[in-house]
Amino acid sequence: MGDYPGIEFITEYRDEIKPEYKWNLRDNLIVYLQFLECLPFPERLFQNFIVERQGDAFWEEEEKETEVEMEMDAVIPDESDFESDDENLLEEYKRDDRTRSYEKQKILFKKRYIWSSGMYIQEKDLFQIEVEKNLNKRQIIVKCSGKSMDARDAFDGIVRWFKNHKSDINVLVVCTCDLCQQKGLHHSHLMRYEHLENLRKRFEPKIQCYSSGVMQRLDVISTVKRPSFSSVIINSPADDEYCSQTKRHLFKSDSPIISDPINRHSPLPGDHEEELKRKVSNADVAIILVSSHLTGGVDKLDDQARTLSELAIQGSKSKKTLVLVILVSANHDWEQHGLFENVEIQLLNHDPIPDENQRAEEVWSKINIEFQSKIKPWLKTYAYKTD
Repeated sequence: MGDYPGIEFITEYRDEIKPEYKWNLRDNLIVYLQFLECLPFPERLFQNFIVERQGDAFWEEEEKETEVEMEMDAVIPDESDFESDDENLLEEYKRDDRTRSYEKQKILFKKRYIWSSGMYIQEKDLFQIEVEKNLNKRQIIVKCSGKSMDARDAFDGIVRWFKNHKSDINVLVVCTCDLCQQKGLHHSHLMRYEHLENLRKRFEPKIQCYSSGVMQRLDVISTVKRPSFSSVIINSPADDEYCSQTKRHLFKSDSPIISDPINRHSPLPGDHEEELKRKVSNADVAIILVSSHLTGGVDKLDDQARTLSELAIQGSKSKKTLVLVILVSANHDWEQHGLFENVEIQLLNHDPIPDENQRAEEVWSKINIEFQSKIKPWLKTYAYKTD
């Protein structure tokens, strides 16, 4: 098919020697873009990428010594210094009022990191990306040093660019555990990207390296995000402090499975109450904080909390939503309230949260263990339902 139009204007693409640059081996993301073995390497596609992304190639100032042409006033010899047969030379000196000389100077110029088999991209100190082809194995290797959101977005954007231009690419994620790093890039354990995505949809946060046996989080070795579910916390206004404690103890930021629970004070666009109802109706998990304020409060927002609880329980009856109950204050007849009649209660604690800090921490720890024991099987069941 010939070269891709424009590649001939990128002079660096003719450089067969890969330029030297420092590469941080920590926190790498690496994928192989594997092309079909029965077909030749898609050289034109790779050139297309170089042409489109040449502006992203890292530019570096480099100091080099070079000869610079200088113009200086000519020193015209005296006529007596010339022999008779040098008349022509004398006339040439007379015609030129200046003569030229050369001197060596060190000058700065921009060096762009593109070569015949790859491109190097660097975004300040945030991340490095290398895109390099391997003709023998019909692969394009994309490496990223850095796992910030900017780095992951840039890395994922390059992989998606190739996938969008050629749909039959097999994306293989390279394991970066300690053993695989010691074995070297082409001897590391490989994982298919679609398998990682399948694990995420099934709320499996980790995958095992078959070389080392190490379990690694999906979002540590790839751009696949952590598994997540939507959740809500429903409580009476008087129990807002317990709502904050629930978020802190049950929805920890370092959890391999994440959620962003909303509560009554979450800023929501448009009609706040209608948006809350929509969130509750669509939630995978709803946690109801039960107290005498929720079951018997007369405030308008107490009524709102009861309405939201009723919506969540309706979802529970249809097996769409997992509803969990936390008893936050003494309320001995809460199960007799109309909200909870004829409902299978998933209770996380049998005694209310004590006021003493030390005892409260112990109770919350037990609640968290109970929460994890109920949420994990629910997520598995939910994953199968959504297939």
